[in-house]
Amino acid sequence: MRRDIDAIRVGLFLFVMIAATAGIRPSAANGAAFHDDFDGPTVDASKWSLDLGGGTAQFVDGRLVFSAPCNAQFPNITTVSNPFPETGDFLFRVGFRYVDVQEGGNGLYAPNGFTYGGAVHGFQLWQDYCCANGIMVVVGEVQVHLTPPPDLGYHTYEWQYIAGTYYFYFDGAFITSCPSSFRPTGILVGHPPRTYCPWTTQSIDYIHIESIAPTPTSARTWGRLKQLYR
Repeated sequence: MRRDIDAIRVGLFLFVMIAATAGIRPSAANGAAFHDDFDGPTVDASKWSLDLGGGTAQFVDGRLVFSAPCNAQFPNITTVSNPFPETGDFLFRVGFRYVDVQEGGNGLYAPNGFTYGGAVHGFQLWQDYCCANGIMVVVGEVQVHLTPPPDLGYHTYEWQYIAGTYYFYFDGAFITSCPSSFRPTGILVGHPPRTYCPWTTQSIDYIHIESIAPTPTSARTWGRLKQLYR
């Protein structure tokens, strides 16, 4: 029995040491704060406010597709309440695809961090031929150009806000990080009310937000680990 207990302690010790030295962050989560798969047949009114403008919102193969003809107002949805945790660290993940790319762009962003034609804070996803010139994201306080236009592929975009810093992942690969005190309080998908010609067409698959466990501020030393698992 004593040998079994010692073996378990050694196993736990080695596991924690390997995780610490490899820089692995615990993935424990507090659960989903917000999730929408956009399966239709209508926009979930308990989560979103829909403004069709002069465009269309259609559910196609389990995705919400926004489009608009020339010189019409592009549609959008905005969250009816704050989907983000008010305190602590969080993860924000989106499955998204552009169906067609034109001069007039669209995407998603946090309305409380967005000034049209001005600064954008926290997060943003955008594609067009006009200004972003391909797929562009905002990470904290910086803009990052990802791919040239037209990018019609399906991609996963993920922002993690940990200890006052945004970390961004594109299709699972880490791209960049940026410190920021900004915390989002909502999401707009589409384009703020405006007419243009011609418009890019977008397709959103899902949005997922969850609280995540804090990141340890320092790696465990051999001495600390011995004290924990002795």
